Amino acid sequence: MIQGPPGSGKSQTIVNLIADYLAKGKKVLFVSEKRPALDVVYNRMKGANIESQAVLIHSSDLNKSDLYKSFLEMAAAAPCEVSQREWHDLTESLDHTKKEMNAYADALSAENQKSGLSHSDLIVATSLVDQNFIVPDVYSKFSHLNYERIKRFSRDFGLIQDLLSKCSDLQNSPWMYRKPDVVKTNILEFKLRDLKNSFDSSIDKVKSLNAIMSETAGDVSNDIYEEIGKLQDHGALPLQYEALWNKSKDDLRTALSTLILSLKAALARLEKHKSSYCSIVPDADPEVVKDLEVYYSKPRGIIDWFSGVYWRQRDLRKNICHDWNGTNRQFAGYREYRESFDELHLLADSFNSQVTLDVDKHTGTRAWVEQQIGRLQNLELFLSNADLKLTVKMKNAALGSLEGFNDTVGGISKIKAALQDIKAVKEESNRRWAELNDYITNVPSYGDDSVRSEFVGKMIDSLPDLEVVDKADLEIRRIEDLFEIQDLKGTINKFFSKVKVRWTDVLESTMLNIWTEQVITSDPTLRSFSRDRVVSLVDSFRNSSEMHKKGSQEAVHQSFAMRWTSSSDRSGIPLLRREAEKQRKVLSPREIMEKGALATMMQLKPCWLMSPLSISQILPLQKGLFDVIIFDEASQVRVEDAIPSIYRASTMIVVGDNKQMPPTNFFSGGVIDDDEDDFEIEPSVLDLASMVYPSVLLEWHYRSKSESLIAFSNRAFYGGKLIAAPNPQMMTAGGALKFNLVQNGYFTTKSGNETEAEVLVDDLFERIRLNPDRSYGVIAMGQKQANAIDEAIEKKIDRDPEARRLYERALAFKDGESDAGLFVKNLENVQGDERDVIILSVGYAPAAPGKKLRMNFGPLSKKGGGRRLNVAATRAKSEMHVYCSFDPGSIPVDEESFSKNPDLCVFGRYLTYSKAVSDQNLELAMDILNSFPIAGTITNRKSSRFALDVKRRLEENGHKVSAEIGSSGFFIDLGIHHPVIQSNFALGIECDGAIFHSTPYARDRDKIREALLKSRGWKIERIWSQDWSRDWRSEVIRIERALLGTDKISPPDTPIGEVLKLVQEEE
Repeated sequence: MIQGPPGSGKSQTIVNLIADYLAKGKKVLFVSEKRPALDVVYNRMKGANIESQAVLIHSSDLNKSDLYKSFLEMAAAAPCEVSQREWHDLTESLDHTKKEMNAYADALSAENQKSGLSHSDLIVATSLVDQNFIVPDVYSKFSHLNYERIKRFSRDFGLIQDLLSKCSDLQNSPWMYRKPDVVKTNILEFKLRDLKNSFDSSIDKVKSLNAIMSETAGDVSNDIYEEIGKLQDHGALPLQYEALWNKSKDDLRTALSTLILSLKAALARLEKHKSSYCSIVPDADPEVVKDLEVYYSKPRGIIDWFSGVYWRQRDLRKNICHDWNGTNRQFAGYREYRESFDELHLLADSFNSQVTLDVDKHTGTRAWVEQQIGRLQNLELFLSNADLKLTVKMKNAALGSLEGFNDTVGGISKIKAALQDIKAVKEESNRRWAELNDYITNVPSYGDDSVRSEFVGKMIDSLPDLEVVDKADLEIRRIEDLFEIQDLKGTINKFFSKVKVRWTDVLESTMLNIWTEQVITSDPTLRSFSRDRVVSLVDSFRNSSEMHKKGSQEAVHQSFAMRWTSSSDRSGIPLLRREAEKQRKVLSPREIMEKGALATMMQLKPCWLMSPLSISQILPLQKGLFDVIIFDEASQVRVEDAIPSIYRASTMIVVGDNKQMPPTNFFSGGVIDDDEDDFEIEPSVLDLASMVYPSVLLEWHYRSKSESLIAFSNRAFYGGKLIAAPNPQMMTAGGALKFNLVQNGYFTTKSGNETEAEVLVDDLFERIRLNPDRSYGVIAMGQKQANAIDEAIEKKIDRDPEARRLYERALAFKDGESDAGLFVKNLENVQGDERDVIILSVGYAPAAPGKKLRMNFGPLSKKGGGRRLNVAATRAKSEMHVYCSFDPGSIPVDEESFSKNPDLCVFGRYLTYSKAVSDQNLELAMDILNSFPIAGTITNRKSSRFALDVKRRLEENGHKVSAEIGSSGFFIDLGIHHPVIQSNFALGIECDGAIFHSTPYARDRDKIREALLKSRGWKIERIWSQDWSRDWRSEVIRIERALLGTDKISPPDTPIGEVLKLVQEEE
């Protein structure tokens, strides 16, 4: 089902459907009760050059021979390969161009998921940023918010900056990092002052300890004190070691090294010969042992037994050595042991004045020597480390004398003690410093107590900032929860606290720039954008579309020719030829079909345009005779009249408008009475189809050349769903809708309103005289008034030959091939008609002076009256003139009245609206329109960010600019008012914004819109978002150039205007 409101291209849509079906080899039956509807569709088919495949039969009264000849002409059709190739190339070229154009439109309209904006709005929003900031870390922090949430967040974020700006030095304020529960109190101030005092005390203590170390080691750095403190402890040496310093003043460390080595060597030899020494009795005479060593140095045998010396030495040996090994090694070892002991004793005497050693007490001797070696080694190590770590003062003292050494050792102990004390002070200071963790979250890692004291002092001085920060923190926590942001305060401290500009500018600029970069870099279509290329594509599309439109006509014929030559039933050709040649007694179509020509006739002319009655008279009652049946003006087709036609088809398309005239029994009787109340609204095919089948609404309105002519019906009956192009004037300007209040006009049921009829007829003839190249129609609200107008015309032409000539010319007026002659009809019979100028006569009025206006306006004030009014109010293409003999305010139009009798109220509102438009009372006219509920296009309209920015820039340049021009679903983004005639628009501006994105087809977006606007008198300039984003100033200059060419408008007194003046001078 196709809902076709007035002027929505219903007939053209039907012709397009028929052409499509014919191209696919389908048989089509087009049905309408009204002959004008059949003629309109046939004439449109003729305009498309496809009428040769159609049969138009109004009734059984037709020239049968000519009809059959037209069938025979079709039998000569033959396909053309060249035409088929050209059609294929045209289609391919058009599809390619549309694909490219739609790719750019799709790329702009696509939504960026991260920002929630269309790509176009995103690009334009980025261009609005005055300063460009890109902080990637900021983007990652807020990347979960879309643009709308960023905007809402920015409002709160800006308040935080305003709060914190009250801090004297925000970026250095220690309270920026305060703990949430820390607020300014006297106790807090007391604790902070105590903390500062502790650091000051620590400073004094450390100074005192440093003085002790300086006195001991000299004035050196703390690092050297630390190194001295690392020296291994070495106790003071007793005085017996003084000899060591006395003998080794020149090189104590070398002497120590030599002494240690000597002691170790002597001790080693002592250990080596210990067993030999111990094998000799303790009180042995060393000389005897020596003699035995010499005697046994040679081997002794049996011969020596006879020597007295042998036996004497043997006795001596047995006395001093009870366990002899048979050699002299025990005696030699004894000697070497004593020599080593003597050497040790001498060495000991060299550094220790109180040495007491016993040669027979080996263990004690060894222990003492090892002790001395260890002590000397410690002294050597101490002196070695001291050489690296001690100050010169301490080093000289240590090496100078035993007393100096012992003083140095004592000094080291003092330094170590001082360092320990300093460490304790530092630990306490660190413990106190850690107390700041109770107050702030980001405690600085200061180690110097003077810096710490200064920092705490700054905290004390900036306590007033704490109150500000507390308020800011409360706001921060609120918006952290609201916008799901982690550690916003940390982000502020890291990225925003040092920023001098508005934080919101940094945030929005960063988000928009990164979003836009992501979009453009990821989309080749946007990256390759060029205004010249897009304009070239649009021009190419328009040319290709026109060529394709013309080529489609030939394609329909080629499709027929291919079917006819490849597979056809030619059996009926002889019969058709014979009947075509007859001069009389020619068989009727029904008869020739019954004789066997039906199949051939259906193949040669697969489209039949007929009324329900002629279908029943001519076509056989054969099920599925047609593939599809199309009902036009279905709201006026009774169900019982349609059933026989429906039976003959496989598929049905119902076209009509349930807001227009229904089938009724009104005026069907022999006597016509405008006051008759007893009439029925009978169900139509459209009514029943709307209950079962899905429907499509034809939204675009083409008929009315002025928006004011369709605006009322659009709002009152279609909820604003129709799309009608506005005019380059305010809706109330231009004179397209005029209300004429007739004085002293009275209505009687016998003769109608004769005064109104006479005034109307005089005006009608004057209009015909002034504009003879227009078509005219007169609609009366009742039959009595229609009769009164006819009588007034008869009187006029009877007495005025010039009026008769004008009248006859108007009656014979043609609009191309279509009859567009003057008519006078009552509103029941006007559906389907259209004329350039419609004159509407209300007729109804008080019956006599002083009489009250009856709220009875015939069928207009009864059920279904609104549908009749809709038909009458939408017949005009250029002008509508309403004649009425009473003030429209006489009919109540409030909501209470509407609820009681909506049809009457709608009629009253229409008269009020007509008068408001005629009086150029735009406010009242819009109030009337807005009194009806709206839906569809109008309810969703709002200016895009792009259009609003263009508007702002143009207004800065001195122009008056209106947005969203239109009130009937068709909107122009911006209109620049004429500087003198403020109700007119000098230039319309289309942005590739909401309208561009919401129009899915290139044909609607880039061809029909522009064609409609030009037909309404608009001059249109288009601005592309990417051009605007790159260089909006150049685009403004281009718009100014376009304005200069419209009506000698002077350049504005602005910087851009000055540039234009220079350009004009050069040209």
